[in-house]
Amino acid sequence: MTSIEFEVRAVEPFAEGRAIGGAGPYLRIRGTAKGELDPKASENRVIADLDKAPTNPRGLIEYETDFFILRPADPSRTSGVLVYDVTNRGRKMIMNLLDDAPASADTNDPKTEHDFGLGFTLGRGYSLVWSGWDAGAPRANNGMAARFPMATENGKPVVGRIRDEFHIGTRAPGKGDVVRLHYPAASTDTESARLAFRDREGGGRTEVPSSGWEFVDNQTIRLLPLGTNFAPFKIYEIWYEATGSAVAGIGFAATRDLVSFLRYERADRKGALSPMIAADGRTSGTGISHALCAATTFSKSQ
Repeated sequence: MTSIEFEVRAVEPFAEGRAIGGAGPYLRIRGTAKGELDPKASENRVIADLDKAPTNPRGLIEYETDFFILRPADPSRTSGVLVYDVTNRGRKMIMNLLDDAPASADTNDPKTEHDFGLGFTLGRGYSLVWSGWDAGAPRANNGMAARFPMATENGKPVVGRIRDEFHIGTRAPGKGDVVRLHYPAASTDTESARLAFRDREGGGRTEVPSSGWEFVDNQTIRLLPLGTNFAPFKIYEIWYEATGSAVAGIGFAATRDLVSFLRYERADRKGALSPMIAADGRTSGTGISHALCAATTFSKSQ
């Protein structure tokens, strides 16, 4: 049994209550799932640095993840299939890829008939589920994110030297004069860091002297003199002492436990009914017999 507590923020009619195929009207269900992981359980020990995550008084590791569900308003009319759509940087993808939703559709916050395109998935009575699994994903524009504990040693955030690689395109927001790093720096002294760039993957590196750049804050850098832009398309690398890293692998366990709960369990750890079950609890089970995953991959021609 998974240890999850649901906080449902909204249950709303989808597409103004229009019946979709044989499944009838759908509901939008949004909220937060609070989970706990046992770091001693064999299925969790494969998570990197899980032993560095702080535990609660019961020895369990706590986390939170956003969730969004589209399911038939009457669960007894579901086809029995749950499709988990793996978000890409917090973005919902399945309606763009399988339902051929138009470019003007708001597929990251689907509300209307226009947003679900051809209706390939909903027209088959599928229940669609999204959740945050990437602690670094943005929550802006209805993005799905997660909150995981930081890795610690002796009660303090882990500090380690990392290499952060970045590129500046010609269509990126801003002027290209500042760059946001993935992790905060433990020190903003450029003498203890290193910045370099190269023209291509196999090319030689050109060093940027420590006097030629600076930290704006502990997670932002810029070139000097002020107003100098990073060159488009070059491969920049920075080596520095970083801190504040979350135990990112929890995202995989959070996805596993959420999907397992929605398929098999009627109530969360506090006794609240699963979001997959009608509010009156009239169904005997979740109605889900199969759980599928839709994952987006990108490739580029060589």
